[in-house]
Amino acid sequence: MAWIASLTRLSEGELDRLIKRIAAILLVGTLVFVGFYIFDRFRMPAPSMVDREIASLEAAVRENPADIAARGQLADAYVVAERYEDAVAQYDAILETGKADELAHFGRARANQGLGNLDAAKADYQAVVDIAKEGEMAHVDPTLNAAFYGLGQIALEQGKPADAVQYLAAAVAIKRSDADALNLLGTAYVQNGEPARAI
Repeated sequence: MAWIASLTRLSEGELDRLIKRIAAILLVGTLVFVGFYIFDRFRMPAPSMVDREIASLEAAVRENPADIAARGQLADAYVVAERYEDAVAQYDAILETGKADELAHFGRARANQGLGNLDAAKADYQAVVDIAKEGEMAHVDPTLNAAFYGLGQIALEQGKPADAVQYLAAAVAIKRSDADALNLLGTAYVQNGEPARAI
């Protein structure tokens, strides 16, 4: 109680200075606390799983440029990361070796489609079809199914619904439960003026 009594004896100027000092101490204390809290809790964001995988695969390709599997995985990772130009460069390098042509053409088609290079994508999807259509397991080949689907997508984007119907019907013939292909086939029928078949 004595300190309260001593406050009442202070002049108005001294009381103002005391209040300002207490306010400054509280402000500095708050800033120090906030700064410490932020410093204590802040963590640099870790790279994503895709970025870590890309870094690892880039190192593997630098170490052994002839490793087609690592180069293919790197190209696929670039597609996932939407680094389509980098993916195309890797698929080109694979195709130059003459190995893994079907998968490289398919991957490059997806990358070119992502870039909006529809004619290049169409040529690569057609290359996959040409390679896989005579295969022993062509009637259940998921890559062939996906290539026909890609050709159908491109045909629709290019305003060719009749071609899209042909490609998408081939995709559905390989996998009758392919909901994406069935849906797009219905769209192609509608655009081709065959709503009854679309239904």
